[in-house]
Amino acid sequence: MPSASIKGTIARPLAEVFPFVADCRNDPKWAPMVPEVEQIAGDGPGLGARYRIKQGGGRGTFTWMELETTHFVEPTELGWAMSTDFMTYRSKMTLASVDGGTRIKQTNTVPASSRRTRGFRLNARSKP
Repeated sequence: MPSASIKGTIARPLAEVFPFVADCRNDPKWAPMVPEVEQIAGDGPGLGARYRIKQGGGRGTFTWMELETTHFVEPTELGWAMSTDFMTYRSKMTLASVDGGTRIKQTNTVPASSRRTRGFRLNARSKP
């Protein structure tokens, strides 16, 4: 299964970072390729929350994605199932308190059953 991971440290305490990233309505504040998010199920972040996300595809194109929170362990783990018109994938985020802030690691994986896995690439660290 193709996957891609990204990690980094945010200079904010875990108690601030987790609720911010858990609520996908905040994505446009930090993700330049996500100009619009609408919550379509649930009341705020949490297990079962669903969102409709407008995701940039490059060259001025956009696609709509549906995302459901499938894993929610406050304040250290989040998981989502995402689908677009052309593929589905899963995302897992882990968070940990470290000196100077919060360490985050996010891994996105395309299941073998996804309709399209060829050409999947989220960043330079993608693994076939």
